[in-house]
Amino acid sequence: MNKCKFFIIDDDQSIIRMLSNIIEDNDLGLICGTAADGETAVDSILVLKPEIVLIDYLLPKMDGASIVSKVNQANLTTKFVMISQVNSPEMVAQAYKSGIEFFISKPINVIEVTSVIKNIQQTIQLRQTLNLISSVLDTTKETLPQKQSNFTQKQIQAILTDLGIWGDTGTDDLVKLILNFLESDSASNHLQLADLYDDLHQEYKKIGIMITPQGIEQRIRRIIQKAMHNLVILGLEDFSNDKFVLYSSMLFDFKEIKKEMDYLQNKNKHSGRIQIRKFVNGIISQLKEI
Repeated sequence: MNKCKFFIIDDDQSIIRMLSNIIEDNDLGLICGTAADGETAVDSILVLKPEIVLIDYLLPKMDGASIVSKVNQANLTTKFVMISQVNSPEMVAQAYKSGIEFFISKPINVIEVTSVIKNIQQTIQLRQTLNLISSVLDTTKETLPQKQSNFTQKQIQAILTDLGIWGDTGTDDLVKLILNFLESDSASNHLQLADLYDDLHQEYKKIGIMITPQGIEQRIRRIIQKAMHNLVILGLEDFSNDKFVLYSSMLFDFKEIKKEMDYLQNKNKHSGRIQIRKFVNGIISQLKEI
C-alpha cells in the first residue's frame, strides 16, 4: 500500500501539530494538508482526496459533521476520524450518522489515535484487495458458474446501492456473506452465522489480512444499521417511496423500522435494531425473484 495521505482539520494549531507528530513519528503516512475552518477544508479535501481525515466537531463556519456529510456526497473513499471534546451523546450520534469511522474524545491519547488509524488503514487495504479476495472465493466455490456469480454480485450491488451503502466500510464483508449464504443454501437457517464469519476470517487470512470473526460481524452489523437509517430517512420524506415500501419489511422487522423513525424524530430514546440473518435472507429472496 502506498503512503497514506492525511488531512487534518482543527482550529487549534497545537492540535494539528500534535496529530501531525503522531502520524510522522509512527510512520503512518503523509500530511497532505490542514485547515482551521470547514469551508476551506471541504474544497481542499475534494482536490487532494486524502485517504484519512482527522477532524474536530466544533469548527468555524461549518461543523465537523456537516463537512463529513458534504464530502461524502462527492462519493470519495475518504475515511473520517472525529477527534473532539464534544461529550453530548446526540452530537456524537450525529457525527456517526454523517459518516465518520471512529470518534475519539479529547484530550488526545497517542495510543488510541495510532490504533484507530491502523484499523482504518487495514480497512483501506481490504478495499484495495477486493479483486484478489473475490478471485480466492471464486476458486473455492463451485456451486455458482462464473457468469451467474458475476450477475449475482451485480444484483447485490444494485440492492445495496438502493440502500445507500454501496462502497462503505463493511460492504465487501456483507457481499461475501450473502454469496456464502447462497452457495451454502443457508437460507434454510441451518448454517450458523458464526461459521460464515469464521469462513470470511479464513479467506482474509489466506492473503495476509488479519481481522477477527467478531470484527467482521461488527462491520456487517454496522453497515446494515446504516442501511436501516438511510431507508428510514426515505420513509420519513415519503412513506410511499418505492424503495422504502419494498425493503422496509423485506429486510427489517417493521416494528424496528417504526422505532428508528421515532428515534430520528426524537420521540424515542432508542434506535431500531437490525437482524443480520433477516437482512441477508431478505436480499436472497429478492435475488431469486430477479
